[in-house]
Amino acid sequence: MNPDLVDRNNKSEVESVRYDMVNAMLLNEFLKEHRKVEEQQAMIGRLETTAAKQVATITELKSTVAQQQKGLQTVTARLDEQAAQIQKVSARLAAASPFDGGLEASKAAPQVVKQRSVKLRGIPQPIRLELGAASQRTIQTAE
Repeated sequence: MNPDLVDRNNKSEVESVRYDMVNAMLLNEFLKEHRKVEEQQAMIGRLETTAAKQVATITELKSTVAQQQKGLQTVTARLDEQAAQIQKVSARLAAASPFDGGLEASKAAPQVVKQRSVKLRGIPQPIRLELGAASQRTIQTAE
């Protein structure tokens, strides 16, 4: 029993119970507990809102990661294709290298161009360029 609810005599013995105070005291305790419950419900609401936002963020991040993985797979595939192309070109170059015996003997070496010009009385004349025994070209120049 709450000591505030009883009246005592000079000998500190219980003389009477103050029933009129019981209702007020119970109401006060009920209101305190009710405030606590309301605060807890508000906290639960905030936590639920936060959890929903976190779920949405997680879903968005998963989508972003999936897109990045797909992009990374595309880049990896392109790199693999380029590596294969580089290997093919490297193999062709190695086969065509004169140091590895890749040049065929029938291919002619590059020719040095020789220029001959003839000038008659200030009139421009055609110039004949000799590119080798196999071909000759005539080019008109203005002097």
